[in-house]
Amino acid sequence: MRERWGERLPNRKILYGAASAVVLVCLIMTYTRGAWLGVMAGMCIYLMPKVGRLKTRVTRRGAIVAGLAVCLSIPVALAVVRDVGLGHLPERISARVSARMEALWDLSKTEPFRLAQYRTTLNVLREHPFLGVGFGNFTRLFDRYKDASTPSPVSYIARTTENMYLMLACETGILGLIAALALFVAIVWVVYRGYRSAAPGPDRDLLLALLAAFCGFLVNMITWDALNQPTIRMTFWMLVGMAFSVRTLKR
Repeated sequence: MRERWGERLPNRKILYGAASAVVLVCLIMTYTRGAWLGVMAGMCIYLMPKVGRLKTRVTRRGAIVAGLAVCLSIPVALAVVRDVGLGHLPERISARVSARMEALWDLSKTEPFRLAQYRTTLNVLREHPFLGVGFGNFTRLFDRYKDASTPSPVSYIARTTENMYLMLACETGILGLIAALALFVAIVWVVYRGYRSAAPGPDRDLLLALLAAFCGFLVNMITWDALNQPTIRMTFWMLVGMAFSVRTLKR
């Protein structure tokens, strides 16, 4: 049966919801604050254009009914879990999530290093302000330029800036950082214009999703030198290539 855009079959919606739930659980249990910030930025960008459409489709009565259904289903689901002998499962999950949150929000272990890396970046730029120390050289020269406030390697073994923009500044200088930022802004602008000019349909929604993913990457790179990782770098540029390909084919 042929379906029009926006009229998805129920089984596809269920599959999409289940996949999203699994991804969120993995995000909470395995990834870091930077990943959460990136996902939040991507979700905001993706959902903002859909808020108005959602308001026109969801009535106040429907929203109230849905909210009541969710609130009533939670205790029922917990009762069923206990009745089938899995009563310990919610408690175990809650304990793991609590332990995870406590570990991630213990800023005393991570933030001193990040703050020291800002000072280390200034040390590098004092000697190499325009072109930096060259690609791949920051790690090799880390002990030479690291700030005195850098934590001991025993407590924190990283030898990178843990920030892609600081890494670009250290390895390519101010000129390289400005060039990289200009490139990122240009990519966002081109993909956004492609999204705005595309007709409603799957390609337009794909451009929006790719734009959200790319912006999420840019936010995540504040807390991680992501493009220094080969697999992540390939994924990053694959997203850009997909966005440009969709935009070009729709012209």
